[in-house]
Amino acid sequence: MRPIKLAAISALVIAISASQAPQLANPLERRLAIDSQTTTSVNHISALLRRAGVWGGIESYDSDCRQALEYRIPPLDGTLEDGFVQLRSQDNSLGWKVQDDGILISRHAQEASLLDTKLPELKFYRHDAPEKSTDKLLNSPAIKAQMTRLKLTLRSPELGFAQLPAHVGSEEQIIPKDLTLRQALNAIAKADHPRVWLFEQSACAGQTTILVQWLVK
Repeated sequence: MRPIKLAAISALVIAISASQAPQLANPLERRLAIDSQTTTSVNHISALLRRAGVWGGIESYDSDCRQALEYRIPPLDGTLEDGFVQLRSQDNSLGWKVQDDGILISRHAQEASLLDTKLPELKFYRHDAPEKSTDKLLNSPAIKAQMTRLKLTLRSPELGFAQLPAHVGSEEQIIPKDLTLRQALNAIAKADHPRVWLFEQSACAGQTTILVQWLVK
């Protein structure tokens, strides 16, 4: 009988420990407060994510030459998801999904994107400036070949977006393998402090351009 009792006690201890283990919180439930502002969708999404302390990615696709619209956003005291719902009431092209402990946001989502391009691996150090790793990605043979096939031209980052600071720390190398460009950007975004990447594709005057940058506004 003793072995049976011991087995029962062990099972009970494991069950209690599992019930007490911290559960991964849904990032959409993070609470934040933000003042009213007049801004673009991309800038407001970035502000929401940074205020909530959540890493994320934004992919935005536009098929015309118009300048990004600005919206008057009311103040918010609620969850991150409340903020997205509030913004979608004005920009109905907006969609989002939880990815691990981050959030991926899309505007005018497309079925296929350069972000779906497969890569064998990505090597970077945890405290590298994200721009350094991004340049490496965009100059990889797989990405350059796919850009040529899709007739995409790379745009330089816009003025007003400074480089994120590099942090001095351990030289821990991260090597995710067999991943897409989107997954590579996610890996960089969550490697250090929460970061937000932007992939923007615009078709204008017979040319399709892309922009990849890290939002710090």
